[in-house]
Amino acid sequence: VLIQQQQRRLNAAPSVLAPVGNVTRAYTSEENVKVAMTHAWLVLCGALAMLMQAGFAMVQAGHCRAKGVAQVALNSVVAACVSIVAWYLIGWTLAYAGPYKTVEGSLVKRDVVGYDEFPYLGPSAATGQEPSASTLHWFFRCGACAAAAAIAGGGLAERASSLGHALLALVVSTAIFPFVAASTWGSGWLTDLSIWGTGHHDFAGSG
Repeated sequence: VLIQQQQRRLNAAPSVLAPVGNVTRAYTSEENVKVAMTHAWLVLCGALAMLMQAGFAMVQAGHCRAKGVAQVALNSVVAACVSIVAWYLIGWTLAYAGPYKTVEGSLVKRDVVGYDEFPYLGPSAATGQEPSASTLHWFFRCGACAAAAAIAGGGLAERASSLGHALLALVVSTAIFPFVAASTWGSGWLTDLSIWGTGHHDFAGSG
């Protein structure tokens, strides 16, 4: 009987907030460790992705004249800041917010973009909602979005002002990158596009 009760308990959905019950249960010690390690890994990878901004700035500085290095560095900072804010307010929602089907985990009706959350910072215990790792995913994917804007901005080094870099970062973070991300990594229409018997699969960012 105890074994059957334990099995029923483990079959219920894990919850940080809810006590053991028929629908939800507390996390086990093993699950707590796995979740903590997953979150720590996402934070580390997100920080490394953000550090790519410094690398792009140095690459751009190395391809311009000495008198333009300071301006190139400033433009890189401006573009990164604009990308992060734009990704928070608009980009994340379009790329990953859903709504999602409960079973397949794909976008409802295979929509081109999501529209559920403007802006998004994840549910909290204060509102009675279940905490999730979505904010961590936002942070990690924010690095990819900012990197895309920085790569595009490299073509404007010594050719545009800080305002030009900011506008380019805004366009990339709200009108270009989110649509591509929603179609692929966001379980969009390309995921369901079957050409050789399978939908879109990304191999380490190769698309």
